[in-house]
Amino acid sequence: MQQPAPAAEAPADSEVPWGIASAIGSFVLAFAIYISGVSVLFGVNHVSLQHHDLVWDLGAYQILVAAVILCVLLFIAAPYHAGLRSLGYRDSGARIVLLAAVALVVTFAGIAALQWAFDTFFPSFHLQGNAVQELGKNHHYSLAKKLLVLAWAAIEAPLTEETLFRGIVYQGLRHLFRRVIPLDLAIFFAALVSGALFGLAHGEPQSAPILIFMGVVLAYVFEYGKSIYASALVHGVINAISVIYILG
Repeated sequence: MQQPAPAAEAPADSEVPWGIASAIGSFVLAFAIYISGVSVLFGVNHVSLQHHDLVWDLGAYQILVAAVILCVLLFIAAPYHAGLRSLGYRDSGARIVLLAAVALVVTFAGIAALQWAFDTFFPSFHLQGNAVQELGKNHHYSLAKKLLVLAWAAIEAPLTEETLFRGIVYQGLRHLFRRVIPLDLAIFFAALVSGALFGLAHGEPQSAPILIFMGVVLAYVFEYGKSIYASALVHGVINAISVIYILG
């Protein structure tokens, strides 16, 4: 008697169970909680608002961390019984490092091209990265504070933002587009929309083109790396380089 064939592994283009409602709902709720919470905190801490107390600002970022965790529970875990693996928390092997290296070259080349284009054709736009806005202009930090900022920028912020924008939003949009258009186009449009949301969510118009481009690249890294660790690695390295460059 012929033995039954073993169950096939999920195809590479398998879809997550959530779609546009979870994607946009998570985005809106996470930033509504973050903006509301930070507004309250800034309202009772005028010194931080005026002098850019960086450590206090990093504490305020924990509101977004908590908001993303809440969104995972409300929009992913509860309705679909999906775990961290569905969000991309899985190891895809050594190719993560190779993919990250290629993505970093593409990212920095793309940023340089954008900088040249805006400086040449739209000089009044004053395109710049968002590191100065995030880190402020006061760079007289102690070594301990610099290490704290570096850990936040290289580890916590990438994992938090990749979970929201790539794990939830990108995959939800990809699921939606996959229903009506071919896979390659679904990936492209999901990367474009999630990248735009990623860039605009930072609320920094002068940095938006760079951040949107980064968001698109990170979506492709996530897609082909099959792991949130791949996009978080790229995200974290870019952040770390910015922190080291600015803070010394």
